Amino acid sequence: MIPRRPLGTSGLETSVFALGSWHTYDRMDFADAVAMVRAAVDAGVNLFDVGVYSFPGAPPVFTDVLFSAIVRAAGLRRDEWMLSSKLWLEGYGEAGFRPQLESALFRVGEDHADLVVLGDLRDSTVDLRELVHDLGALTEAGLIRAWGVNNWSATTVQQLVDIAAEDGVPGPQIAQLKYSVARRAIPDGVPFSRIWEQGVSLQASDVLEGGILAGKIAPTRQVGRDPGEIRDRIIAQVPAFSALAESLDTTPAQLGIAFSLTHPALATTLFGATSTAQLRANLAAVELVDRVGADELRRLVAPSGATTASSTPRGPDPARRTLASPSRPFLQEPPMTAPALGHPHLPAVPFDPEIQAVLDELPAQPPLTRETLPREGTDRMFPGNDEVIAGRAIEWEERVIPGPAGAPDIEVTIFRPQGRAGEALPAVYNIHGGGMIVGHRSWESARVVDLVDELGVVGVNVEYRLAPEDPYPAGVEDCYAGLVWLAANAAALGVDPARIVVMGGSAGGGLSAAVALLARDRQGPPIAGQLLLCPMLDNTNTTTASLQYDGIGTWQRDANLLAWSCVLGDDLAFSEGAPAYAAPSRAADLGGLPPAFIEVGAAEMFRDEDVAYATRIWATGGQAELHVWAGGCHGFDMYMPEAEITRAALASRVSWLRRVLGL
Repeated sequence: MIPRRPLGTSGLETSVFALGSWHTYDRMDFADAVAMVRAAVDAGVNLFDVGVYSFPGAPPVFTDVLFSAIVRAAGLRRDEWMLSSKLWLEGYGEAGFRPQLESALFRVGEDHADLVVLGDLRDSTVDLRELVHDLGALTEAGLIRAWGVNNWSATTVQQLVDIAAEDGVPGPQIAQLKYSVARRAIPDGVPFSRIWEQGVSLQASDVLEGGILAGKIAPTRQVGRDPGEIRDRIIAQVPAFSALAESLDTTPAQLGIAFSLTHPALATTLFGATSTAQLRANLAAVELVDRVGADELRRLVAPSGATTASSTPRGPDPARRTLASPSRPFLQEPPMTAPALGHPHLPAVPFDPEIQAVLDELPAQPPLTRETLPREGTDRMFPGNDEVIAGRAIEWEERVIPGPAGAPDIEVTIFRPQGRAGEALPAVYNIHGGGMIVGHRSWESARVVDLVDELGVVGVNVEYRLAPEDPYPAGVEDCYAGLVWLAANAAALGVDPARIVVMGGSAGGGLSAAVALLARDRQGPPIAGQLLLCPMLDNTNTTTASLQYDGIGTWQRDANLLAWSCVLGDDLAFSEGAPAYAAPSRAADLGGLPPAFIEVGAAEMFRDEDVAYATRIWATGGQAELHVWAGGCHGFDMYMPEAEITRAALASRVSWLRRVLGL
C-alpha cells in the first residue's frame, strides 16, 4: 500500500501520491478512467485534486464533472478518498470564497472539500487577514477541512501562518510548489525551510515538467508555466537524466517522481495519469526510493538541477511529525548536512600547481555570517593610494558625487596620468568585488592604477552601498549613478565619453554587467565595453561548478549563498524570478550590449555561469571574448600576482582594452 503522511497539522493523513485531473480524464475512455481511479484507491491513494480549470474566454472544462461520475461508477465510498479543490483569487470578491466553493462542490457532487488550494497570488492588494478569516469561516461551516496555497512566496505564507496563530483560526496546511530534479531551489531553500519547520507540508507539483523529464521533449498537451524560462536548459539535461535512470534500472518518470518523495517536508506528490499502466508505473517510484535510499538519490540527481539552491533541504523537526510508515526509509528525515568539501559525484577541476601552493599556505577562515561581515576598517586593509602609485607618473583625488535620487552621496577615487591635461582620455570605471556584502574600492586600487599606468587611461574607482544593510537595488543603482556622473562630467575630467569601459571582478563583474544592462534599457551613457572578471552573475547556485567548489577555493558556495540572501532577501535569493539588474543571468535578452571581455578560472564556482553568459551574448549576435584559465581559482590574479597564469590573463585584458578603446 502507498504510505501516508500527515497533512500539515490538520489531523488529516494523505497518501504520498495525489492524483490530478488537469488534462487527464477528458483524454480517456470513461471505462478506462473508472478502472484507473479504482486501482489508485486500491493501491492506497486517497487524495484527488479536482479543480474547475476554466476561465472567461476559454473553452469550458468538465474534468471535475467527469470525476464525479467516475467516483460513482467506481463504487467508491466517501471515506475512501479525499477531495482537493482549487479556489482562484480572481473569483474572490465581497462574498469571499463561498460562492466559488459551493459552485465547485455542486459540479463535483459533494458537500465538502477535504482540502482547498488557493491559486497563484497575483494581486498584492489582497487583505490576507480577511482571507484567512474567510477560510476559517468555511472550515467552521464544514465546507472544508484544511487549506493551502499554490506557488505563493515564503514571506506571504509566513504572513498567513502568523495571522492564523495570532487570531486563533486555522492556517495553511500545505504549500504546493513546483518541485522536480531540475527545479528545486525554492522548496529546498532556506526561506521555505522555515515554513516547513512550523508544520506546513509540501505538496510537490509538476515533478516531470509536463512530461519533459519523462522524455516527452515536445509535449502535445498544454503544460504548466516555466518560471525563469529554464525549460530549454531542462530539455538539454534529459539525455543525461535518462541515462541515470537506465543505470538505476528504472524509468525517467519513476526517477523524477521518486526524487520528490525524498523531501523531508513532503506530504504528497501530485501527478496525472491517463492509463492504469501509467498510474502503476508512477506508484512504483516508492519502491525505487526504498531500494536506492533517499540520500543516495539526491546525490545522484544533483547534476540534473537547473535551479538547485541546496543539496539537502531542511524540513520540520522529526519530533513534531508522526510518520505513518516508519519502516519505509524514505519517510525518515535526511541528515541536515552538506558535503564538507566539494560534491561526492562531481570531482573538482584541480588548481594550477602555482595556485595550489599558495592556497595551501592560506590560513583557514571562519565561515562568513551576517554577524561577522567586516565593516570597520575595510578601507585600511590594503595599501593606500600613495603606496600603490609608488612614484609612477599618476595623480589621484577623492570626490563625493551625487548618488541616486533620494539616496546618499557616493565616494569615488579618480586616477589620472600626469602631464595629459587637455586631452580626452579613455576611462575605466571600476566596481569592486566582495559579494556585494563586503569590500571597499581601495581593495582594487592596484588593479586600476596598473591600467592607468600601462594604457594612459583615467581610472575611476567607485564605492557603493553593501547588503544586507542596503539590499538590492541600492548597490547597482549607486554604480549606475556613478557612471552617469562620469559621462556627464567627462569634459571636466579629461575623459572621452565615447570610450568608457565598465569593469570589475567577482561581485564587481556582476555589477558591471548589470550597469551595462541598465545603460541599455534606460538609454543611458554609451559604454565602449564591459570587462567582467570572474563575474558573479547567477543567483540560483545551480551549476555543476557551484557544487564542485563547495568548501573549496577562495570564494566558496556557503559565502555565495549568504551573499545572494543578503542582496535579494529570502524570497528571491535563489529564485529564477530575481531581477536581472541584481543577477544578470536572469536577463531575458542579452542583445544590444557593449562588447564583453569575460574571464574566469576553470577551477572556481562561477565558471559555468560565466561561460553561459558569453554563449548567450553570442546567440544574439553580440561580441564576447571569453577566457577560461585552466586551474584558475576565483580571483587568482589578486592572490597570485606573479603566477604564469596571472601574467597571461593580464596580457589578455590589456590586449582587449587596447582594441575596444582604440589605443
